[in-house]
Amino acid sequence: VVREFGETPVALRDLGVSLNKLGALRLAQRDLDAAGRAFERSLEIRERVVREFGETPVALRDLGVSLNKLGALRLAQRDLEAAGRAFERSLEIRERVVRDFGETPEALRDLGVSLLSAGDVRAKRGELAAAQAACERALAVADRLEQLAPGGSDARALRHAARAQAEQTQTRP
Repeated sequence: VVREFGETPVALRDLGVSLNKLGALRLAQRDLDAAGRAFERSLEIRERVVREFGETPVALRDLGVSLNKLGALRLAQRDLEAAGRAFERSLEIRERVVRDFGETPEALRDLGVSLLSAGDVRAKRGELAAAQAACERALAVADRLEQLAPGGSDARALRHAARAQAEQTQTRP
């Protein structure tokens, strides 16, 4: 698409989505090197879109998704520092989207996911108070999401994941 239609924001977004899907497939196949190449290339494209075309909600969301994918890969590689950097950066972006563009259900769900991802790495690094705080914030986000989209499955799933993660954090030695 990029070759045929040029490097438009839409074409670059589609390429980033495809690379993330390829990375997810490679990760599921446990080909971590290939997954890393795909996720890193997607991240480069997402950063370029933001830099060249602006900080739109969609471009920032896509950047956060790529960072979360890369963080998950680094976690699978047991590189807690790199995973933490990716998840924390994604969290900063998700917080900015909510602050600058408003509390949409999608933005709140994404924020909750990033809070839990960052909290998971914090717990694994032994930063239990910070991990617990992330879980508490994720529960508050789930409550707000429920207010915006009553009865929605995203709020229930986020609340369930946050509670489960909080319990795991409390039982860590």
